[in-house]
Order: sequence, then structure tokens, then C-alpha cells
Amino acid sequence: MLFRSAFAGVGGRTLVRDESGAITDEGSAVGLSLTGMDFGLLLAKDRQDASRSWTSLQATVADARLIGIDGLTASGSNLAVNVNRAGNSGYSVVDYLGMLKAIDDGAGHEYLLNMDGTRGELLEVSGELELDVFGFFQLQGGFAIQKSTATVTVADNPLTDVDEGGEVTVDALTIGASAVDAFAGLHGGTDQALGLQLTGGQFALALLREQVEVDARSWTALQAEAGQVAFVGVDGLTVSADSLTVQINQTASDGSLVDFAAMQAAGTGFEVQVGPQVGLTLEMDAAEGAVLKAAGHLELDVFGLLQVAGDFALHKKTGQITLAGETTPLDVDLLTLGASGVDAFVGVNGGADNALGLQVLDLEFGLALISERTGALRSWTSLQGSAGFAGLVGVNGLSLSASDLAVAVNREAADDSVVDYQAQPLEIATGPNSSLTLDMAGADGQLLQVSGTLSIDVFGFFQAQGGFALEKKSTEITLADDPDTPDVNESDTPVAVGLLTIGATGLDAFAGLNGGTDHAMGVALDRKSTRLNSSHSQQSRMPSSA
Repeated sequence: MLFRSAFAGVGGRTLVRDESGAITDEGSAVGLSLTGMDFGLLLAKDRQDASRSWTSLQATVADARLIGIDGLTASGSNLAVNVNRAGNSGYSVVDYLGMLKAIDDGAGHEYLLNMDGTRGELLEVSGELELDVFGFFQLQGGFAIQKSTATVTVADNPLTDVDEGGEVTVDALTIGASAVDAFAGLHGGTDQALGLQLTGGQFALALLREQVEVDARSWTALQAEAGQVAFVGVDGLTVSADSLTVQINQTASDGSLVDFAAMQAAGTGFEVQVGPQVGLTLEMDAAEGAVLKAAGHLELDVFGLLQVAGDFALHKKTGQITLAGETTPLDVDLLTLGASGVDAFVGVNGGADNALGLQVLDLEFGLALISERTGALRSWTSLQGSAGFAGLVGVNGLSLSASDLAVAVNREAADDSVVDYQAQPLEIATGPNSSLTLDMAGADGQLLQVSGTLSIDVFGFFQAQGGFALEKKSTEITLADDPDTPDVNESDTPVAVGLLTIGATGLDAFAGLNGGTDHAMGVALDRKSTRLNSSHSQQSRMPSSA
């Protein structure tokens, strides 16, 4: 059945066709307007068994919009609706692909039903949406909502003795959107716009429920991306993130996960419709466990006072680690934060030739916060990072900087255990396409390590340059035997200590007048190396949180 137009509301409508054939409404109507609506409805009942019935509907609408309210726009275009249902649960739906049923409206028009019966009971709506709420909130893009039957691959939960894996038939509710641009704030759509702006957004949400009568499992998965999210409209203030990606894959009550990566590799990927004729295939790998991922590129400029730009990634997932002195991996929850290619500045006049403050260039780091999933519920913290440059800039004659910086931190749990990353390295995402691997040796115990090249020039009066390293760790030392205690040989028993070492190499230094010039006068130290060790017994050491 084909309708040129339809209207539901109040007030009259005056449709005017211009010379190009376009139709506009010049009336004072307020309500819902539909144009170009085409649909076919089929109601069927089994002649032999009256309890069996089927309902099918397919419809398209070229344009649907709310009219008559100045400043408020709510419209949809290229809308499509598909419904395929059986009258009673347990009965199959009609497979129109096998018969291509045409419905005649009696006026010479036919509508072809073509829904795929293998998708089970189906409820599907898709189209293009545009919304403008008085310039305060604006949204446009494709969308799709589906309720259907699907088969998914479920991965086994390694923490149980039960095999939860295999092919599982589920009821699937999916919601998707594509090519989404959105704005929330003031004066949207004008040069004076002030607020939060999203461009190039896309997401696919899947809510899955097992088709069983008792103890049905449920899974949730989300995959999203955005070209850019930014705060706009304030001169001198930049807060934006681009190339954003988000992935969420949550377990059912029994700890099982849907393995979307395995389905994709087998050629049966789980595709979510995110707009008219647009799909997005979920990619999450069950081998990563329950996961929440976010990554992108961040840019921040607060009136030249604080500037940060670089890639970042945040992951929350389940995994395994190996502790020092042990061989059996431990099941843990992992929260990791990473960044790479980061340039930062704190001070005044950031980005200008007369910038004054602290600058960091080419920063990369990976931070891991780890919690034991069962047992004593111990926790560990680890960090590795590097920076190409960190220093004070903008003061003529005063230089204080460090280059080729490297930092390593491996904090122990309350029972003095530490993670051995040499036995089982941990890869941490530091951006959308970059990562860093923690590789600290558990044999070093609790560790704090900083190294790099230091450069100091205090107005030519004092100058120093060279490599340095500072390390604080737990280790063992051997004592010399004390001749005053003949009954005890102290060298037989190693002593656990906290060891602090400070070292420098290739050190050049000067103190005096006119440093760095042909007229230098003072005391100079050239290419010297030195090392200072300090240790204390673990029995009297400071707490691990110190």
C-alpha cells in the first residue's frame, strides 16, 4: 500500500509544489507529517491448526517529521520497519526469502515481503534521524534497532571446571548508530556555538540472552568510535579527543564470554546494523577476558597555562600474572593506563616563543593496577615510562633539564610479594595503535628506578652535565664474618635489605665565573663517575607504602 502523505495533529496544512517539484507546507499545522509511506501487512492462520498464526509487516517512509514548532526539529528519513512474528512461541516464522510474497494494494501497486526466516522472530527499525531542540541539543545520523534470533560462540570460563563454551542460540537486541554528529550547549549551528561537540560517531550495542527456560545467561557488548569530541566556543581553551575507540565485553553470571573474534575468524562475524544499509562487526576477543577499553588522542590547552597532547589508552580486563619465586600464574583483575607521544607544558605563554615554565616532550608510560580475584585479595602497582626531555624553559641563563629519562616502579603487596614481569611480561596499550611492555624482574623485589641525562646551568656560575641513576629496591647482601662471635658465622646467612643507590657517569661540572666561555674561571670536574650505596635491614625498613 502506498501513501503520498499523511498527517496527525492539529491545524490545517497547505502543501505547495514549486517549479522544481519540491513540496513545502505553508500551513499552520502542528503535529506529525509523513510522506512517501509504503507498507505491506500480512496476517496468516493455519487452516488445519487455528492455534498457529503469523504476522508480518514491512514498511518504508521517505520522510517523517514533527512540524509547526519554531526552533524544534525532529525528523526521520529513509525509515524502514520489518516485523516477522509467529503467533505462539516455539513456532517458526515465515521465510519470505524462500517465497518472495507480493502484496497487492488493489490500485496497481505491489509490495514485496523479503524477510529472511532464518533470523527468527524479527523486529527491526532503521533510518536517518535529525534532532534540534532550540539550538541547545542537536543530533543527526543513521540509526537502527533490531530484535532477532542469533547463534553466537561462547568461550569457556577458565576459572571453573565446567565447560561453558560452544554454540549458543540467543535472543539478540541490538542498537546502533552511524555517522553521528551531535552538539549540546548554546547557539548550536552558529558561529557563536558554545558547548560539547561530537563528530563522526558510531556505535553498536548488543544485548544477548540465551534461549532456555531456566538459568538463561545474558551477555552485553559495546563497540564505539568517534572522529572527535571537543569543547568549542571559548577562545584560548581547547579540550578535545579524536580517533576515539571504546570496546566493552561483559561476562554472563557463570563467567563465560561471547568470543566475537572467533566468530569473525570463522566467517560468521556478529554484525550489528548501525544505520540504513550500514553494519558494524563486533571484534572483541574472549581471550582478553571481560574487558573495558578506551583509547584515542587527547589535546588540552588551558589558556596557555597547561598544555597536553598525545595518545592514551585505558583498559580494564581480567588476566594472569606470575609472582616472584612462583611458577603458577595468578588470576587477577587489571586496570591499565597508558600514554605515548605526549608533549606537555605547565607555565605561562605556552606555545609561544616567550613560554616560561616546565616542559615535557615525548612522554610514554604504562601503569598497571592489579588486584587478586580470589584468596587474600592482594594488590600490586607497577609503572614503566620514559621521556625524551623534561625541563625548565624560558629563563635566560638558567637551564635545568633532563633527557632520555626512564622510570620503573614495581610496588609489592602487603605480604611483600612482587610481580615478576620477566617471567610473564605484561603488554599495556598506550594509544589506539601503540603499546608498552612491562618487563621488570621480580628478583629485584620492590623497585623504584630513575635514570637519564641531567643538564644544569645557573647563569654560568654553576654548570653540570652527565648521566645519572637512582635506584631503590629490595635485595640480599652477605655480611663478613665477625671474629668476635666465633660461634656464629654471619656470612652463612644472607640479610634481606632495602638498598638505595645513586650513581652518575660522564659527569662534567664547573663552579665559578663565566662558565662555558673562553673566560671561565673556577673549579672544573671532567668525565667522572661516582656511585653511592645505602642499605638498611628489611627488619627495620619503612612500610612498603612509603
